[in-house]
Amino acid sequence: MKIRQALLALTVIAAASTAQGADLLTVYQQAQQNDATYLAAEQAYKAAEQNSPIARSALLPQVNLSASTTNDHTELK
Repeated sequence: MKIRQALLALTVIAAASTAQGADLLTVYQQAQQNDATYLAAEQAYKAAEQNSPIARSALLPQVNLSASTTNDHTELK
């Protein structure tokens, strides 16, 4: 019976050593890419970052440009 347990333990250890597990960084990156709550919070942060430049734009000078052309053709007889 001890030989059978030792063989089973050896098989489990061999299988565990060849199994490829994901490291913590990979799992974290996949969670970032697939977590809807995280992605929504990230987009809300990016939108909030734009509030400062938008508010400052009202204080900056504004330039307007317009142009027009006319063409008059008079025929004298």
